Amino acid sequence: MDTAHLCRRYRGLLALVLLLPGVGLADAAIGHHGASASAHVNIRVVVAPVVRVLENTHPAQLREGDRPGEAAQRIVFQTNVRAGACVALRAGTDGLPHWAVRSVGGDPVSIEPQGDGYRLCSRGPGVHTWRLEHRFDPAAAGPWPLRTELTLL
Repeated sequence: MDTAHLCRRYRGLLALVLLLPGVGLADAAIGHHGASASAHVNIRVVVAPVVRVLENTHPAQLREGDRPGEAAQRIVFQTNVRAGACVALRAGTDGLPHWAVRSVGGDPVSIEPQGDGYRLCSRGPGVHTWRLEHRFDPAAAGPWPLRTELTLL
């Protein structure tokens, strides 16, 4: 065999070796060094706390009549907070002497006097319905005297 023929043969072999993956790349390594190709991903989903009043019905006016100072109120609200939510019923700007509230049906509710009104709380997420009865001083006749404020637990 002549030298020219050997050079062509070695060039073909060299080209074949360079085309093989791992051998032809200078930074490639063959073998396993014990490192894992897996990774850990922690995903945290944060849901914003929500409290929405779906219904707050009560008489627009307190009237003098057969039962002076009595009025019914229905509050329906929705929350996604695990601990639940509270509603503060507060007297209007003029104040309100001799006012009391009690639950007369619906979902369980805790009622606590607080400052110029009452704090009503319900536990757990979901839709909560309260039926309340208010007793006002008969002199409180006029526009609905209460403000409603929502708070989270």
